[in-house]
Amino acid sequence: MDNIWSLQKDIRIKHLLLLLVQTFGENALHFRVVDEDNQAVRLLKPGDGTLSIYIYTYGQEVDNYGVHLEYPDLRETSLNNTLDIYDNVSYETLCRLIETHLDCLAIN
Repeated sequence: MDNIWSLQKDIRIKHLLLLLVQTFGENALHFRVVDEDNQAVRLLKPGDGTLSIYIYTYGQEVDNYGVHLEYPDLRETSLNNTLDIYDNVSYETLCRLIETHLDCLAIN
């Protein structure tokens, strides 16, 4: 991951990214800065840009997150821009979603 402290992100997002590094390891996930939105981040599995998880803190209770599980365009089925949406998920639930959606196992 890049230097988390240098990001122009809300402290809750920076804290989340630090927790994720501790939980999944330094190189398990990549993140993408989301269109100048300082309360959101998009996670990707290294080497596979087809699945992503968009995580945000706006409109969520303290220590909870909003999550969009984003899937690749499924042109053959005309199910483009498919996603699952979750609100106010705990960190533990978020980690389970990351493990399942990005096939990434927690180390701690």
